[in-house]
Amino acid sequence: MRRLVPWLLVASVSCAGAEDATAADGGDPPAECSALEPLTEPLASDCSALDVPACGGDPVGHWTRLAACGYGGPIPTVTTYTGGECAGDSIRIAYDVTGSLDVLDDATIVQDAKIVQTIGWEIPEACLALLDIADCEALAAEYDVGDCVAVEGGGCACDLVAQTLIAHAVGVWATCDGSLTVADAQGTLVATYSGTFTTTETASSTEPSTSDYCVDGETLWLTDEARQAYAIYVRVTD
Repeated sequence: MRRLVPWLLVASVSCAGAEDATAADGGDPPAECSALEPLTEPLASDCSALDVPACGGDPVGHWTRLAACGYGGPIPTVTTYTGGECAGDSIRIAYDVTGSLDVLDDATIVQDAKIVQTIGWEIPEACLALLDIADCEALAAEYDVGDCVAVEGGGCACDLVAQTLIAHAVGVWATCDGSLTVADAQGTLVATYSGTFTTTETASSTEPSTSDYCVDGETLWLTDEARQAYAIYVRVTD
């Protein structure tokens, strides 16, 4: 099984104008922040945007993740491989990502994410014979692949929740010139493997990270620090 490295967009900031910039310590915005031009047309909310302009805007609010995007399309969430153990078998690895972002007016930023990795394995009857596996129950026990059931025409289909990752991160934020900077980040990652084994990791960083962002109405676009991908969030209102 491949280890999933969670993509957590914890950092990003911006200002829709110098008057909207804020400092992480709650003080006055830096004098060198410049006013930003507003969007001339709406950004797409379907991952089709080829660029995320650092248009700024007011990021304060509670946001829920709508999509994770590469430039020009969604980041693939399902990958299929063939020929893993023998000719004719098929392995499907899928990721389901949900999350939220809270940008508070006291300069605190909180991000939560849940990533579930599932694996589906379809193996024909000929493969079972080649692997000297008697039936689907024996296949599940031999390879630890969750529940395996017989399929029409012979062979087995197996499904396994391979990993569940729950991440929580807190930091302080500031915005300027269409960028959002997060500092003093502290986070926790809880990983559960095959529903049985759980690990917990904690980490902190004093190094600030900066991303581009753009708020348009009730939608927030937020890049990763390397500007190679972005997430789309929608505002949650009470």
